[in-house]
Amino acid sequence: MKLVRKVFGQPRRLPSLALLTGLGIGFFALSQAEAANFGVRVMDEHGSPLQDAAVCVGTLGKHDQFGVYLTGDNGVVMVEDLPAVELKVTISRNGYEGIELIEPVRNWNLIKGVKLLEDGLGPRCDASALVKEEMSNTSLAVRALYGSDEGGRYVIESDIEGAPSHYRVSKNADFKDARWLPYSRKFSYNAGGAEELYYQVRRVAGNKTSWLEARSAVVTLQVN
Repeated sequence: MKLVRKVFGQPRRLPSLALLTGLGIGFFALSQAEAANFGVRVMDEHGSPLQDAAVCVGTLGKHDQFGVYLTGDNGVVMVEDLPAVELKVTISRNGYEGIELIEPVRNWNLIKGVKLLEDGLGPRCDASALVKEEMSNTSLAVRALYGSDEGGRYVIESDIEGAPSHYRVSKNADFKDARWLPYSRKFSYNAGGAEELYYQVRRVAGNKTSWLEARSAVVTLQVN
């Protein structure tokens, strides 16, 4: 499968079928071109862009021949320089009903808008390998960890490589009774007379039905 890395905030492939009754297809021609570009703008049923929607662009014989993509925060995917062939476009996202489009041969650029309904099934574009590659290629490490006693409060401040979504800290090396909390660079913690603390960060991508996790190594902080 040809995998194309997601670039957040940049245009990407776009589905073209609105799955709400009475909703038309939103599209516009860009310009005449020998090698056509095809794009989709993926939205929820309220018209808000859907990030991390998976888009497979291919042919009837190979649904991902021209790549597998993830939408950015603008909900857009754009595929450039496609050959003049009939396209099969599959769009899906966890928690939404997937759709499949058959696009006729064109020699002009086009972006289509599509709205996905919540809580449905439908066709799926499998972008799990792309997400795993992105997660593994983005490092996550604790570069430095500082602790200080500030008026009875033990304040911990971290310097992290990567983009963590959560942290946890514990007096126990196995983190028993420690919860993952939304990441904060600086926070206070009740050290309770402990001589050392254990700290770790993680990054989670996905939603309640499908997610991937990357964790840093555990760092030990000596308490003064």
